[in-house]
Amino acid sequence: MDTTQTVRLTADGAPLTWQLLVPRGSSALVVCVSGGCGLGRTERESRIVDLLRRQGIATLQIDLVAVDETPSRSARRNVDLLSDRLSGVLAWLRTDDRTAPLTRGFCGVDSGAAAVLQTLSTSDVDGEAAVFLDGRVDLVTGDLDAVVLPTLFVADIDHEHLADCTREGCSSLGTASSEKNILWATEVADAIFTTTAWFSLYLPSPGAGTETRPGADLARAESHD
Repeated sequence: MDTTQTVRLTADGAPLTWQLLVPRGSSALVVCVSGGCGLGRTERESRIVDLLRRQGIATLQIDLVAVDETPSRSARRNVDLLSDRLSGVLAWLRTDDRTAPLTRGFCGVDSGAAAVLQTLSTSDVDGEAAVFLDGRVDLVTGDLDAVVLPTLFVADIDHEHLADCTREGCSSLGTASSEKNILWATEVADAIFTTTAWFSLYLPSPGAGTETRPGADLARAESHD
């Protein structure tokens, strides 16, 4: 039976609500992180999470900005604060019997993506793959060269500032060039397909231990050195 739970805990002094779903037999978990924009509130994020669950991949959805902080731009752009909160979430995952053994991936949206990158660049965090949707890479102050896991950026090329910082962030990663990509997505379906395919490529299928799934068609993603 699948396990679904709403977890209400305090991370770095903030009351946060998490949605955890662990399908039976899961070998992997994707930590889906938002920074005040409410992950799962758009069609794109909701469908990504639903497809991951259908593939047997556990998901933890969390917004690192508390409800009473949402109107505050300063909270949503304070990447050090969001990173500290994410570290608290990851510490909890390492102690929970359902999530501790699972191979981990990350999906970050907007400043939630910045929080994930900041945490990966400054802490010893285990992870096998990451996808960043409209990620605010420009907010990251850590050394991106320290981030070495396979990474996909999904961004709108028509958003000039976001496109520029996405290119710079991708090129700055320490990840091998064959394992970091940018998808310039204008269609929701493209973003959903490529995001779920990325995790299918690098995370283990249910009951597969540490072996990764068969390769997925990522031809629509653009490889960068």
